[in-house]
Amino acid sequence: MRLTLKELKNVLELAASAYNPEDDSKVIKIANEHKGYLTAKDLRVIFKWKLQPNHFISAERQLMEYDSSHRGEIKQRTRLIVSSESDHHALSILRGLPQMKTGPSVAVASCLLMVLDINRFTVMDRRANETLVAIKKILLSEESPSKELTQLRNLLISYGPPSDYLARAKDWPTYMAICRELSNITGLTLREIDRALYSASGKLYPDS
Repeated sequence: MRLTLKELKNVLELAASAYNPEDDSKVIKIANEHKGYLTAKDLRVIFKWKLQPNHFISAERQLMEYDSSHRGEIKQRTRLIVSSESDHHALSILRGLPQMKTGPSVAVASCLLMVLDINRFTVMDRRANETLVAIKKILLSEESPSKELTQLRNLLISYGPPSDYLARAKDWPTYMAICRELSNITGLTLREIDRALYSASGKLYPDS
């Protein structure tokens, strides 16, 4: 099986179309209207969107406690993202905020980064990783991949999420490079790429 750019674009477009825009409408509204930083109120919306309901309850409590004892810290930290010098640096700025105390929690932190700069960042999570691994397996199985997919293949060669596909800080820069390359070669926005990777959840051909 030989994956062409046209076929990859069709697969991603189909997967993206399965994503209900209403599911992320509230966070996209923040992304389009924020003033260069996020507030505790914004984080609450993002947490509710990203976290499972049982996790959100404790996350909301921790967020309110943090904001009460660290007045202005969330605004101060998040406004630094715009001028962050690299993907790694942007992620590290968020370390220590609620839900981002270890590592940081890349899946949650990447949501904040996406909201802060929707044209620069996208979300990294287990389902997206599963889909990238599925693309990687196809491209690496080909003796002579399509020329248009060579750079994507080269990036995927060095990309190896853990067996449980969880998002890791060490993988973040390469993950972003891969997503930007997907956006560049397909013409889809980073938001559309995220919706596609999430919806596919590792299964590029649903009917196969």
